[in-house]
Amino acid sequence: MKYYGFVGLTHFGRRLQISISNLTEKLAKQQEDSLNISKFMTRISKYTEVSELTVEMVNELIDKIVIHKPTGTKRKLIIQIDIYCNFIGKLNNEKASQAD
Repeated sequence: MKYYGFVGLTHFGRRLQISISNLTEKLAKQQEDSLNISKFMTRISKYTEVSELTVEMVNELIDKIVIHKPTGTKRKLIIQIDIYCNFIGKLNNEKASQAD
């Protein structure tokens, strides 16, 4: 067994406390994210078979919509639209990500 001495153990103890603190914060964040996802799923489950978007649905599910300044040319104009849902944040558009 290796002997660290008092200074080595004190340093090790501080590093261990920092690690525990970081892991506790990560766990709390994951638990909060899980709760938010559950809340969102509860709300969205009411709308599994809809034919049109209603004001009620928008108000209940969407926090905000951000429309960015258009880029590109007249023939190939690109407008980025970010949709932020309540509880889960920004939706990722897989098609836009794949095009980049």
